[in-house]
Amino acid sequence: MWRQVADDLRTQILNGTYPAGQVLPSEETLATEYGVSRPVIRDGIKTLVAEGPVEIRRPYGNLVRTPYAAPTHTKRVTPSSGPWRDLEEPTFYRTNATADHAELLAIPPASRC
Repeated sequence: MWRQVADDLRTQILNGTYPAGQVLPSEETLATEYGVSRPVIRDGIKTLVAEGPVEIRRPYGNLVRTPYAAPTHTKRVTPSSGPWRDLEEPTFYRTNATADHAELLAIPPASRC
């Protein structure tokens, strides 16, 4: 259900029903409008926040952004054990190129690659 809510809200943002800069209706209002619970609405809005067209602005609410904007928050993940390292030595092997690989690599089919 939350996907349907997200899809419908995304459509309304793209067609201008909710223009950039406008605050979306409250979760309670949207839940009543769609006939679903508030957690369903919340999950649908989280999807739009992750995609970029909605931004959560406390205490104002859920603000509509430019429909094609990149997400405002990205989470950088760094390994806790230091830099990345291989667990084992990588293995390499050669095989005959399939027709698709040959075309992609611009080499004759069945040649060793």
